Amino acid sequence: MSRRTLAGGLAIAAALTLTALPATAEQQSVRFPSAKFPLGARSVPAKTMTAVAQGIDLYDVKAGTSTDGYTVSILMPNGRDAGSLSTAEAVAAEVEAAGETPSVQEVVRPAVADAPSQTVYMVRVGLWSLKDKKKADAMAKKLKEAGLKVKVDYLGDDGAKTTGPWNVKVALIDVRTFRGTYAASLGASVAKRETVSSMVKARKALLGINGGFFNIHTSPALRGEPSARPSWAASCSARPCPAAPRSC
Repeated sequence: MSRRTLAGGLAIAAALTLTALPATAEQQSVRFPSAKFPLGARSVPAKTMTAVAQGIDLYDVKAGTSTDGYTVSILMPNGRDAGSLSTAEAVAAEVEAAGETPSVQEVVRPAVADAPSQTVYMVRVGLWSLKDKKKADAMAKKLKEAGLKVKVDYLGDDGAKTTGPWNVKVALIDVRTFRGTYAASLGASVAKRETVSSMVKARKALLGINGGFFNIHTSPALRGEPSARPSWAASCSARPCPAAPRSC
């Protein structure tokens, strides 16, 4: 009997495992989702498929082109990249004293379960295309030499609407032909962060899935602590999965 494992990362320090027995039924293909992906401007995604094992297909979907670039963010005195308006204006004045033109940007952070909505301000300098990151690095170096604390930011990470590019991995599991059970693991340590690839290697897995976030607002020694988990993983580990295709 062979042992096959489907592993996935939970909070970068967890693994989702599936032990599979050799399938006896003829493999049935699971169709790629027909719904359009919400990837901004319309484009035809390019996708390639790899048969990982009987009952598991892995799709690599690419879509969109980049219109985002790089900027240099000036850190506040407390080391954060945003602060009050008065603090941001004071930092902007330091940038002007260094001979550069700053931009003070308002950022509205939406309310969440444990924190109200908040308006903060960032100070940024310049805008460079995706291929001109070296120019952003050069500006950051100049501002550091002037005594400012800065970092280079990719604007696609701001969370605003973007045109891509996207590189999406979609794993389709046909439970009619891939028989096994799902289970979660925290990897080598619940406290330490770990890459999904290392957990996949440790479990001799067929496939790795990153299932959630980890706690970054704690002691550095404990930042591998999971703060979320995939709900379907727990249910599948407790009982046999329904006889229907599943995508993850």
